[in-house]
Amino acid sequence: MLRMNQLNGFGANFRRFSAPPSGPVVTHRGTFTTSGSVNSITQTGVSIGAAAAGRLVVVTGHIVRAAAAQRTFSAVTFNGSGGTIHGQTGINDGVNEGVQVGIMSGVVATGTTVDIVVTWSGLLPAGLINVYTIDGLVSATPTETLTTTGNDPSVTTLDVAASGVVVGAFGGVEPSTGAFTLTGVTAVDDRQFGAGGTNMRAAAGHASGLSATSAYTVGCASSAGFEALVASSWA
Repeated sequence: MLRMNQLNGFGANFRRFSAPPSGPVVTHRGTFTTSGSVNSITQTGVSIGAAAAGRLVVVTGHIVRAAAAQRTFSAVTFNGSGGTIHGQTGINDGVNEGVQVGIMSGVVATGTTVDIVVTWSGLLPAGLINVYTIDGLVSATPTETLTTTGNDPSVTTLDVAASGVVVGAFGGVEPSTGAFTLTGVTAVDDRQFGAGGTNMRAAAGHASGLSATSAYTVGCASSAGFEALVASSWA
């Protein structure tokens, strides 16, 4: 009887433990903003958790311009080392506002913090970044990156590997900048941001533990009439 009680007790305790997550682990590390007349954002000492071999730091970039045009992202560094801009796209309202979004990354295997600098092609009133880490990847190279723009745009053919993850960057301007409804990812940040009367809607989101497919959909919808998105998948 004593042996049975001990086993039962062990079983009760055992059921309290959860199985580890399947596939890479995505963690949102924060949202950081800049405004004024700026052509870059520098964020130092961003907490990225415990050091790990192959740890990938992913940045979504969102910038707004007071013109019927966009600036483009030109560079990203992590602790002074160059990263990769995987994809970017933008759209403008044809009058006085344009938005550009992008996804970029770099491997930072050591340390618990990282210094990030994202640069774009000219002065702008405002910009922001979202910072993620992805641990447990087989490869730091995205499986695929897709971009699109329009009114409530979406991509429908994103390649995703088994147990894969997806990160999306979203931006919008005019005629208003209400909250996004995202498809294919869960938002970690969604805000109106700008300066001097020039504003964008900016959002980032991710999904993980996905099944293999060549037809994953990522989309966004909002009261903004002009929207842009970039989506990248990893495994």
